[in-house]
Amino acid sequence: MTIRPGIQQTTSPNNQQRLHIASVLFGIAVVHLAQGFFQKAGWMAFQSSGVLSSDHGVLLSSAFTILKATVSVVCLILWGVLSDRFGPRSIWISGILLWALGTYAMGWSDSPGFLFVTTAVQTAGIVALLPAAFSAVTKAHPEAHGPLIGLLCAFHGSLPMIASLYPPEQDWKATLQSAPIVAVLPVLLGWFVLPHSPAEVAITRPARPHRSSGKLPALAQTLLFGAVLYGIWFYLSSFTLNSGGHISELARLRMELIDIPFMLGLAAGFIVGGAVSGKRDLTWLAWLITLAGAVISLTQPSFPSAPIAFGLALVTAGVGFGLPGQLIALLRPAPRNRPGLFSGLFQATQILGNNVGTGLPLLLVSLMHADPEITFKMFPACSLTLLVAGLVLAVVFRNRVTPGVEAP
Repeated sequence: MTIRPGIQQTTSPNNQQRLHIASVLFGIAVVHLAQGFFQKAGWMAFQSSGVLSSDHGVLLSSAFTILKATVSVVCLILWGVLSDRFGPRSIWISGILLWALGTYAMGWSDSPGFLFVTTAVQTAGIVALLPAAFSAVTKAHPEAHGPLIGLLCAFHGSLPMIASLYPPEQDWKATLQSAPIVAVLPVLLGWFVLPHSPAEVAITRPARPHRSSGKLPALAQTLLFGAVLYGIWFYLSSFTLNSGGHISELARLRMELIDIPFMLGLAAGFIVGGAVSGKRDLTWLAWLITLAGAVISLTQPSFPSAPIAFGLALVTAGVGFGLPGQLIALLRPAPRNRPGLFSGLFQATQILGNNVGTGLPLLLVSLMHADPEITFKMFPACSLTLLVAGLVLAVVFRNRVTPGVEAP
């Protein structure tokens, strides 16, 4: 059912709403930029604990990665539900405080077990920010929040990677223990600025949509975008490490040909995608951009190669261009609005997709008992297959997702 014109008018954001938006953007930028450095320091803490040199180093390292992914998925949905129930301010402050506590405690970790616990606390805290941020943004800007969502996604996806451009700090304990200082200003801004009541998106006056495709196609596209992105990224990163040469030279090449194009392409895609999302369904165009980049980057015969960097930038730009539209579809206003829950589902689905992109090829290889050469080629094969599936799905549901207000 679609709510017809004549129900309610919305007004342009006032100064308080603009302050909400500025505070959310500032907090996301500060916390996620700091998280990039804390992640590097946390990895040094992981190495200094002696886990990697133990007999079960590979197993514990895998368990560490699985722990972060599992905590992220569970807590994203939990924080989303709580944000809709108690409002974005409470969730924002609780998440930052929990993140700062886990990061600070990580600086005092002296055993692998304690490091696992503090990592779980840190991860559970930082994932609260996006559901709270999206709830605050949809409340402050109910009619045209696409550009703001694009900026939030760009900050979230790109700022932590800036830390990879800097050499790691030797005093990793001092780096981790500085987390409470970083958290002070975002917490204060959240307390005094963000809305306390649950976010309720205003009901606008949309035209009747041609058809309604619901939320499932948007979640499916989010899963596929995440899987394709990380499958191609993992393959090209492994390609870099296997190209031979000194470790310092490989690190420089990876930064120039993998990390920087990945970061710039993703940020540009998010910003542009957020600006145009909600007006037309351009998921098919996002997949075509991604396909062009995949073909360019995956067909290069040698490494290093400038077309690899250009192709990867196109892949990340295409994915970044397509994801805001899926989030806009999930956040489409409804009488019983749940922006926190659906933004949490969006992020959780993206994380699951990232793991599908790297885990599916390994699963297929283990089932097939293939040799290492086939294992390496399975990543681009799976990524291209999932890419084509996403393009077909986008064409099938083209023009079925419209910016109307839906009933639950």
